[in-house]
Amino acid sequence: MLIIIKRYAFYFVLSILLPLTLIAQTSYEKSLALYEAKDYYDSIEILENIMLSNASDVNSMLLLVDNYISIKNYVQAKNIISKIKQKYPRLVAAFVKELQVAVLENQSESQIQNFINNIKSIDNRNYYASYYEGLLAQNKGYINDAIKLYEYSLSLTNNAPEASFALSYLYQMKNETQKALDLLNKNRINNVNSEQSYYHLANIYYINKNYLQASNEIKKALYLYPTYTEALVLDANIKSAMGLYDEAISNINKIQDSSINNLEKNYMIANIYEKQDENDLARQNYKLFLDANINNEIVRIGPVHFNYPAGSSVILLPNDCHSCNALSCLSEE
Repeated sequence: MLIIIKRYAFYFVLSILLPLTLIAQTSYEKSLALYEAKDYYDSIEILENIMLSNASDVNSMLLLVDNYISIKNYVQAKNIISKIKQKYPRLVAAFVKELQVAVLENQSESQIQNFINNIKSIDNRNYYASYYEGLLAQNKGYINDAIKLYEYSLSLTNNAPEASFALSYLYQMKNETQKALDLLNKNRINNVNSEQSYYHLANIYYINKNYLQASNEIKKALYLYPTYTEALVLDANIKSAMGLYDEAISNINKIQDSSINNLEKNYMIANIYEKQDENDLARQNYKLFLDANINNEIVRIGPVHFNYPAGSSVILLPNDCHSCNALSCLSEE
């Protein structure tokens, strides 16, 4: 009789726990879908509710970190990372997130190197550790070293979008355009639903003045992510290069992202008007931009072109390189 009672008790507990597990799994999948759709705040709300019922759900915690990183709430991201590390002291994924936040916060090279070393102490063939070492080398101007590190990081995994993007620009800088295109096309096959795959491919075509091919690729990026700021800027530059000035200005006006404010839009629009010889309109927009940057000597001396960005959030360039000409800031050893 006691055995029967225990058996029924076991099934009773299981009948309670199993639905809760399924609900948590369904909630996680929903939050992941929202994250992939860039609906970060709704994803966060679901994940925080999961945390209330299961504070040790590591997958939900890591996804919560990704969401906070996406909305640039690095304080909250670091809080969650700290909790993960307390529960799982040798979880490489937590150390990788910590490194990513350090890079995005522009922490010092020594701090970033320490985070890299922490990862390598657990996993000495970690893709992200090698990739970010390449990034440090690139930011110092050691281009050949950066190339070797990016190439090594690519050898560690079958899918390495970050290293592929960074390496493609360095190949391009060395006039190895076909190598850059081959690398990005291979990455696109592995990441067919990533807007960045098409953005960077379009960017390389744009650099090489293949505007038709660039236009085809950037359309795919904007189809996947219609409000993608970098893609809208690049598309505006492609259209401007093709003489489609009204469409270029329309694209700039679509930008909602706070990373490019209205004054920077004024500058880009002025640049397009100047190309059309619409000098009065160009002058009006330049004046709005210049008056807001009256203490910036570089802006007062001459144009700071906001053409296509040399990379995206995954690629860091020297601090004084914010324009399409950032590639020229890089020097070889």
